[in-house]
Amino acid sequence: MANPQINEGAATKPSPPSPAAQPGVSWASKLIGVQGPLIGLVVLCIFFSFSTSGAFFSVRNGLNILDQVTVLGILSLGMTAVIISGGIDLSVGSVLAFAMMVMGWLSHNCGLPLLLAILLGLIVGAACGLANGFLVTRAKLPPFIATLSMMTITRGLANIITDGQQIVGIPLGSTVSRRFAISAFSPSRSCCLLFS
Repeated sequence: MANPQINEGAATKPSPPSPAAQPGVSWASKLIGVQGPLIGLVVLCIFFSFSTSGAFFSVRNGLNILDQVTVLGILSLGMTAVIISGGIDLSVGSVLAFAMMVMGWLSHNCGLPLLLAILLGLIVGAACGLANGFLVTRAKLPPFIATLSMMTITRGLANIITDGQQIVGIPLGSTVSRRFAISAFSPSRSCCLLFS
């Protein structure tokens, strides 16, 4: 009976040092790698605060930024969960556009009340998400392929129902944002405006 050979070199081989313990990694490279985007944002804010002579930190610009990032912020919450779970969703923007176009089309062309049109637009967006989930979990399609096809479908449907035209004249945005802006920057009046 032959004795098994023991590879002593493999048994005594030390484990490689961690990246933090490597002598070639400096504190600057670790800082730029992790907090690089945050540092860039702070530098841009400082630059624009001096180059625009105070207009960058004005209330009007703050409301403009809040108005522009609201939709992206809500979408990014869902995308964060998808990316953390190891997936990808390419159809987020097109599904948003399709749901908004359905809402506007139902409100303007079909004459439905605006709140009902908003509810139906949310249902359309949820149905698109359900279809994406079904394609990934049940049909076993890769998330990239499933959401790419949903992106193409919803973008096409949004163009079909509106003939590629904009839908304008929805009064909800101006009144709600005006009330939010006044209540956000005037805490003493926020309770009165919230229920008005």
